[in-house]
Amino acid sequence: MWCGDYVDQDGIRGIVMERCE
Repeated sequence: MWCGDYVDQDGIRGIVMERCE
């Protein structure tokens, strides 16, 4: 299953997809 996490770097908002167990 994949989970989406919001991350802020250098004032840029993006979505990082990670594997959830």
